Amino acid sequence: MAIGNWNYTGDYYVSQKFGADTNNGSAATPFASLHQGLSQIDNTGAVVKTLVVKAGIYAADHAYTLVIGRIIGDGGVKIFGGGDGVFTMGAHHSIALELVNVKLDGFLTMRRITSIHSQISRVSAFTLIGARYTTFYDCTEIFILNGNVSFDYYEAKFYHCNFLKSGIKRSALEPAFYNCYFDGESRIFRQSPNNDSNTYQFENCVFHKDFKIEDQTILEYYNDGNEASFSSYPKIIDDSPGFNYAEGTDFDKWDLTLKYSSDPSQRSPLYLGAGMFAGAHKFAIPVDRTHQAFAQNLTTGPYNDEDPIWENVSQAEPTVVIDNTQPGTIRSSGVEGNRLSFAAARTVDTRYRFVGPFFVPDEWIDTDRADDRATYKLRIVDPITGNWLPSSSTWYDIEVNAPWQVDASGKGNGDPAFDISTASYLRCQEYQIELTLNAVNP
Repeated sequence: MAIGNWNYTGDYYVSQKFGADTNNGSAATPFASLHQGLSQIDNTGAVVKTLVVKAGIYAADHAYTLVIGRIIGDGGVKIFGGGDGVFTMGAHHSIALELVNVKLDGFLTMRRITSIHSQISRVSAFTLIGARYTTFYDCTEIFILNGNVSFDYYEAKFYHCNFLKSGIKRSALEPAFYNCYFDGESRIFRQSPNNDSNTYQFENCVFHKDFKIEDQTILEYYNDGNEASFSSYPKIIDDSPGFNYAEGTDFDKWDLTLKYSSDPSQRSPLYLGAGMFAGAHKFAIPVDRTHQAFAQNLTTGPYNDEDPIWENVSQAEPTVVIDNTQPGTIRSSGVEGNRLSFAAARTVDTRYRFVGPFFVPDEWIDTDRADDRATYKLRIVDPITGNWLPSSSTWYDIEVNAPWQVDASGKGNGDPAFDISTASYLRCQEYQIELTLNAVNP
């Protein structure tokens, strides 16, 4: 058993893989279920309590009395309601649940949510008090109110969010949207049309032409004397927003990163220029066999450390599928001229994110099933000497969706013995990665 490093500090800890509900919920002895963790902070007062949750798919279907809490996903965390779950925190206006780095899916009803870097999908009705870098998909009724001031986003303000196939219900409180994207299947409507204001704050947002406010399209609304709701003339699109993959009804398989083009006229309309985007997006090139760094020449071993590999992996759009009885491996090329690279040497001090249709939702990138973190292997070309680091035959263990950090003893931040107090960031232009795909619940 190796729980390993926790990247966040909390009041209680949950690990589906190595926890037990008979534990005390500490970092060393975490709970196994989300319910056990939330039960510890139910009806305990007005102070926000934090649960840090390791990767896994967690069931939730419970009505709590008074939870004022925060769930931070320390890895790939999905909270699943099965389509008809009830996940409420209580009725008092001060209650709320903040989601950070979490996917939440399949509930009938929830109450007072705020979210950061999260994804909320297929929820019939819930109250939202604020959000940043969050995607809302197929949510029938998102009721906007304000909430507990203890949270970062509580004043009905929304930054860099996507509203896809969702209904937004407002009260008398005027919501504000900054750098958000609204698709053509979404709309805003008032709780009380005769009493609630029909004014809003939209700044640097992008709208599909079919997006509606009440029964008016966005352009009709603007031209109907509502110019004051916008910081400038609204950017309205009539075709694709340029997602890498957004087809079918299985939202888990969608890839909402943006297709990149060297031709500025062909780039996604959600790119606003100067490094700024509408919605929770970035440009990305999917990992697949057409990418020169992943174009496998050899189909059988033995392989050397510089050969690209697709082993126990089959690619069928839009996903990469493995045989769940054994891990799959995807490795990029280490051959000069075919390596992954940045445009210039850079220090990777922000999260290096994996995008593209690599794997189905029941699989994850995880080099070691005995360790409770999602990691991959990395080695870099020293921009000064041109040599491989850590060496031509060894790799760093790096945590998924994290900066590239190595401590004084040469251990990457995915190593259980990594010492963050001595860590520094890696700098390179060219690099090579190796991904091991495992089943989530084998």
